[in-house]
Amino acid sequence: MTEDRLPWRASLTLLLAASATILAAGPASRRAAATAPATAAAAATAAATRPAPDRSTPTAALAAYFDAQRRLNADDLQSLITVTDPDKLQYVQIVLNWMLWTHAFERAAIAKFGPAGLKVLGYLRSQDDQLALDARRLAHADTEFSDDRSQATVFLPVEPDRPTGLQADRFFFLDTYTLRHTADGWRVDFLKTYDCADPAKESLYRFEAGAFPRLATAMKDLTDQLSATPQKFTSAAMLQAAWDQHLNAIYTQVPDK
Repeated sequence: MTEDRLPWRASLTLLLAASATILAAGPASRRAAATAPATAAAAATAAATRPAPDRSTPTAALAAYFDAQRRLNADDLQSLITVTDPDKLQYVQIVLNWMLWTHAFERAAIAKFGPAGLKVLGYLRSQDDQLALDARRLAHADTEFSDDRSQATVFLPVEPDRPTGLQADRFFFLDTYTLRHTADGWRVDFLKTYDCADPAKESLYRFEAGAFPRLATAMKDLTDQLSATPQKFTSAAMLQAAWDQHLNAIYTQVPDK
């Protein structure tokens, strides 16, 4: 298996107002998945008519990566990342699955409750707003290449009015992305960009591998409930309370790192 081909063949479908395809992770997190055949077929038709992502330059690939995140499109994300350590493939599947469900759940909460929905997960800015901002920042980004031009680091300019504490973890609201040139163009180096290859942090990665599938399952369930039984949650506070219950249960189940 080359570093550029991840073993992902299935798709998840999110039952939101506009359904979109997201990643079906490996066995450790497959319980977080739910498939709706009708929407999966529609997504497959759309994918067949959409041009392949542009990987011709680091900034073009990063622009396509942001767009694939916005569309929650697993197939395009697969073609836009590379994993340089084969032993990390399943872990990357778990992390990306969690990232996509985080975005989908937040989007559903905001669609239901407006700005109050943003408070459910506790971020200071929505993923959709951040991706729109990142697309604008990318137009003014600096790119540095390695001597052999096999790697590139893209530095997005920091916005002057950034909320204090926005960058609460290493997975969202980034300013720096590392890309690697592969046989079919530039791809985001997932492990390096998201600090997932530090030997000193292996215990943290093991903790995430245990917690993230459970978190993705919880977000999927709550997202489905918002769609199927909208009367169940009449306020963002009620939804946040349900989410907090899941969090408490999950962190009780997963061994501490």
